[in-house]
Amino acid sequence: MITVAEAIAWTRHETACTIHIAKRLTPEHLEFRFTPPQRSTLELLRYLAIQNQGLLGYLTTGSWDHWDGLAAKVADLGLPGFPAAMKRQQKAVEKALTAIGDRGLKKKITGMDGKPLVLGQALMDGILKMTVAYKMQLFLQAKAAGIADIGSSDLWRGKKAKPAKVKKA
Repeated sequence: MITVAEAIAWTRHETACTIHIAKRLTPEHLEFRFTPPQRSTLELLRYLAIQNQGLLGYLTTGSWDHWDGLAAKVADLGLPGFPAAMKRQQKAVEKALTAIGDRGLKKKITGMDGKPLVLGQALMDGILKMTVAYKMQLFLQAKAAGIADIGSSDLWRGKKAKPAKVKKA
């Protein structure tokens, strides 16, 4: 089962990759959306800035009562404030996970989709999968909005790919 240290490590990595992708955006990319009912890139950034903390809150309390307060804090969030908002969320997630501890991840029963789960498994099934999926959506929206040179390294490593070295004959 996952440990607190492992959960913190992968949330840090995904947060860093998401921030990196967002730093590739410019204001003209923010209103892009694939179809009218889907989130714009700006709406997606605002969601990303609270999703981990919001879902962890639900998994630990069984209530969504905290969601509106989190959403209010990012209602006016713009591109310049996104990295700081993600870092604040990461600190809140780390604090909550540390308080839960490894024993809590293995013993606390929570639920997702009406099924009881051990909290550590719920973190994997919920937060990790959702974080990766929404990071991928941000990446795809960035590409579709016109950032042609964004690639796999940006998505998975949180870094621009280094140009390939050409060997001289």
